[in-house]
Amino acid sequence: MLTKTTGLLGGSKISDSHQTVIEPAKPIIRAAKKLDAVTKVVIAELVHVGPGRQRIKFADVPAGLKVTVRGGILQQVLYLYTVDRETVRQEIQQVWQSSTT
Repeated sequence: MLTKTTGLLGGSKISDSHQTVIEPAKPIIRAAKKLDAVTKVVIAELVHVGPGRQRIKFADVPAGLKVTVRGGILQQVLYLYTVDRETVRQEIQQVWQSSTT
């Protein structure tokens, strides 16, 4: 369930302060790295939240977007630095829908 990888988390757009990522968050990180509108991806806290369905939530923050990805029992928070929140939100939402179907 949890993996530590350097390929996915490598590159200039990734913050290196935290490198454990849940599986449902991987497609989001890959997509964010490819978007020109995203200048940085920060992988933040990982929280045990108990059983539940996978989902994604977005919240506006001063630097861009806070993206909360919920897996089966864990929740991963990502911060996407961007000035074009709406475009990034739409692109990430599309990636999420295609990766969960």
